[in-house]
Amino acid sequence: MTPWNATSGVVEPRTWVDYIKGNVTEVILYNIGNDKNLNTASMEQEVANFTIGSSYRIWLNERWSCMSLFDDAASAKGACRWEVLVDGKSVYSRLSNAGESRPDAKYPTRHRVTGPIVFNASEKSHDIAFKATRVAKDVGQAAWMINKVVLTGPW
Repeated sequence: MTPWNATSGVVEPRTWVDYIKGNVTEVILYNIGNDKNLNTASMEQEVANFTIGSSYRIWLNERWSCMSLFDDAASAKGACRWEVLVDGKSVYSRLSNAGESRPDAKYPTRHRVTGPIVFNASEKSHDIAFKATRVAKDVGQAAWMINKVVLTGPW
């Protein structure tokens, strides 16, 4: 599923070295500060050739964090949200626990597979988006590091 369009916030492709897997390339979505225009980072793309009425599944290899920028500490529960949207409607949403940075706290280095995230095709093409939001709108950061996205179907 490429190419992606950065629609808001900071969207940064990056390659780093995992001492077990070797080079890992991922896209990082993150926000900066408490400005209402900067509290969300997202990327999207239009995907075509869906079979109307069929279901599709999204799988992603991810890691995430929700941190305060003042003291490099964990944020309060519910401060961050990560979503997968189809045509602007949420088909998957995660709200942060207190001090969440997963799958390994405090600074995650490993990814985990999330899915299936299921949606039904109502059109021949759909906009699929990934969004990281700092719900608290304070001086903190919601970050979402996505290594791989796979779309399967029709089912």
